[in-house]
Amino acid sequence: MSKLVIYGIVLGFIGLVVGYIIFGRVGGEFVPLGNLINPPQDFLDEIREYVTGIGQIRQRILVSGAVGAGFGIILGAVTKNR
Repeated sequence: MSKLVIYGIVLGFIGLVVGYIIFGRVGGEFVPLGNLINPPQDFLDEIREYVTGIGQIRQRILVSGAVGAGFGIILGAVTKNR
């Protein structure tokens, strides 16, 4: 596997973890990972996610992971030429 892909995957994962640590709290407690990974099953789950803000939390964590992956790809491209 190329250095570019490895850096992207590793830093993307680190971005997800850091994003969860920063944004994954509601009321001072971490949101269970199952609630973040699984989509709402019915209308009541959608209402619960809207009220608690889990959808926004999920989006912020995914953006953190994407930023980490993007930074990893850039870092891999820069270090590839060395």
